[in-house]
Amino acid sequence: MTLVCAGLLVLLIIASSSFTVIESHPADVLPSQETVALFVNADEEILRRFEVVFPELKNVSPAPDKTIALLAIGESRVVAQIQEDTKSQTTDEQTKVGQFIVTLSDPTATSLFTDPTPRLASAMHYQKLGQQKTREEQWVYLDLSMLPSPVTLPQNILRTLMPEGSTHAAFTFSNQTTIVELFSEQAAEYQGISPVIQSAFIGERMTVRLSDVVRAWEQILSHLDDSSKNLLQGGLEQFIADTFGEEISTTYDLLPLLHGPATLHIGQNSSGALLFALEGVASSTKNVRTQINALHRGFQSMLPGTRTIQRKLDDNFTSEDIRIDQNIIKQEEREHGHWQIRRTSHEDGRTFVTASLGGTFVLANDMQSLEQILERDARIVTPTGPSLIATVRLADGYAEEGILEELFPELDKDETLLPLLPEFTGKILWSIEQRGPVTTLTVKARE
Repeated sequence: MTLVCAGLLVLLIIASSSFTVIESHPADVLPSQETVALFVNADEEILRRFEVVFPELKNVSPAPDKTIALLAIGESRVVAQIQEDTKSQTTDEQTKVGQFIVTLSDPTATSLFTDPTPRLASAMHYQKLGQQKTREEQWVYLDLSMLPSPVTLPQNILRTLMPEGSTHAAFTFSNQTTIVELFSEQAAEYQGISPVIQSAFIGERMTVRLSDVVRAWEQILSHLDDSSKNLLQGGLEQFIADTFGEEISTTYDLLPLLHGPATLHIGQNSSGALLFALEGVASSTKNVRTQINALHRGFQSMLPGTRTIQRKLDDNFTSEDIRIDQNIIKQEEREHGHWQIRRTSHEDGRTFVTASLGGTFVLANDMQSLEQILERDARIVTPTGPSLIATVRLADGYAEEGILEELFPELDKDETLLPLLPEFTGKILWSIEQRGPVTTLTVKARE
């Protein structure tokens, strides 16, 4: 029996050595190091969108059976158009490689396909990004080093949101859904959040959930240049100072509440006034009580405690009587179920209201909105990326069309923050998930 097994093994080795390797995908023939972009089943819209980054695509037309690749050779780029071999004759610009015909914009790059160099299909980052793609899917593989350096503050922030050490990406487009997968060997581990948003208020237009706010904030600041960092920090500090006074610090009073999952709600009431609420889970009940007390004191300090009364005198002159009025500012505490609610308000309508339950808290500028959040009767399911492996959800949310432009009118209207993504209309649902070295952003439009 041993001799028979040994003989079969020898025959298998001999037979295997005589086989011709059949390449089944263009990645099997593309050089790993030089391939910086790959367009699979790309249509005209996708090619024109990526032309912003790769002008070499200007004169390239899509075809149902064509895969398009960009190769970086020194300072130049070569376009490779790859199709399955359906004819025996090739032109001077074409090279037959296995079952494919490769047409090159620069025929001097032919050796990259004929020499025994590592192929893209064998690279770990490509395998991780492309392992769940079907032959029919529209998707783009991209070397992130090819992206231009960010210039504006929004572009800088978006770039810093990429996981540390991200090197390659895959963009998948289908049915009002775009999926961006980022590969990083340095991806950090996070505690995840549930896939369902369970709280909202009437009039809400945008929600953002993060699994760890402080960690995300520190990551953003660590990657920004001094000018962008000062602009971002300065804007936040000014907002805090205008709302809660100079004695309230972002670092010492707000961030201690956000070492964990948090949810930001933004909306409008029937009069169009801005409403906001912030949910979170702090590390200790004591921290919540201490910081909530400080925030209420700060908010009260910014409210005028005087009342001005104008009187018209007999000689048509007017006089103003300014008096301290203790009733102009109201504070109240009450219970809502198991929650402890506290409100500080001014007769002009300005309100700061909080709810706490152990280490869980909600901060808001409207009582009705806060109470609706506490009911937790919403069920908003944000999209999830395709994966056969369990993922950890890092962030998610939704936004109604136009809300970002309304909140930040100073942004240049012509500036596309994500030029490689399609323009979405209607309500946007999104999520960020992690599975090993791959972090996935899923964006879905809903009319």
